[in-house]
Order: sequence, then structure tokens, then C-alpha cells
Amino acid sequence: MNKAVLPLVAVAVFGFVVASGCVAPEVEAIAELKKDPAASDFLAGHSQAQLSISAWSMQESQQRLPELMQKCGPSIFPNDYYYVSYREGDALLEAWVYQKTKDVACVYRNDYQCIADSDCAS
Repeated sequence: MNKAVLPLVAVAVFGFVVASGCVAPEVEAIAELKKDPAASDFLAGHSQAQLSISAWSMQESQQRLPELMQKCGPSIFPNDYYYVSYREGDALLEAWVYQKTKDVACVYRNDYQCIADSDCAS
């Protein structure tokens, strides 16, 4: 295959994957998180923040429930979450996104002690 054609094939395959809806669930979770006002504000002010994402099972979130409640308030409950963090220096944004629906369950920022979840206004 001609080397000049290879990039075009790669772009076509990527376009097909995106158009068909075959996008990694983690990517969808991050996209939904970026729509959250507290998260988008954080990212606007911390353009060099490093992203980390991991899947938490219901069992893991149950084990970490005291930490979750401290950061998210009493309305948070064990579930299957994506745990997403952005860190730049000492500034940290942590978020928990439902794996099944990709809805944002909670956003916690240490740069101004913001807690936002489904029960409070951002």
C-alpha cells in the first residue's frame, strides 16, 4: 500500500468507528463530565491538567463510601462509577460518573472546595 494512502485509511477507519457509535465508554464519560459547569470551569483554568480515569465497581465504591460521602455529600451511594481525576500542581478535580448512563454523579474540586452533585446547584 502506498504510504500516502495510509493516513487517509486511518482517518476513514476512525470516522467509521465514531459514526457507528463504537466509542470507548471512558471517552463518553469524559465528554459528559466536560459538560459539567464545575468541570469545564476547572479545565479552563488548568489547561495542563493531567487526566486519569479508572473503573470502580460497586464493591470498590462501597469500600470507599466514607471518602465519597466526604467529597460528595450524603446523597452519594455505591454504584459502578468511572473515577475521573484531573490534576495540575496542587489543584485537583475528582469526579464520579455512572458507568451505565455516563451521567455525572459528583464533582469535587479542591481548589475552592466545591462539591456538586445531583442534589445541589453548581
